[in-house]
Amino acid sequence: MASTNDVLEQIQQRVKALIDQRDALREENESLKVELEDLRKFKSNTETGSNPSEKWNGDTAERLESMKRALKQLDQYTKELDECIQWIEEN
Repeated sequence: MASTNDVLEQIQQRVKALIDQRDALREENESLKVELEDLRKFKSNTETGSNPSEKWNGDTAERLESMKRALKQLDQYTKELDECIQWIEEN
C-alpha cells in the first residue's frame, strides 16, 4: 500500500506534467497565431495583386482553414487544462 506522501508526490508530478503540457500548448498556439496572421497577410496581398509572383491557391487556402481549426482546438484544450489545473490546486 502506498503511503500518503507517495500518493501526494505522484499527484504533484502529474499536476506539474499538466502545467508543462499547458505551457507547451500555449507556445505552440502563439506560433500558430503568427503563422496564421502571415497567411492572412499573404492572402490579402495576393488578392489585391500586391505580389504578382505569388499565387493564392487551393493548398494555401486549405492550410489557412486547417490552421484556424487547429487554433480553435488548441484554445479549447488549453482552456480545459487550465480548468483542470485550477480545480486540482483548489482541492
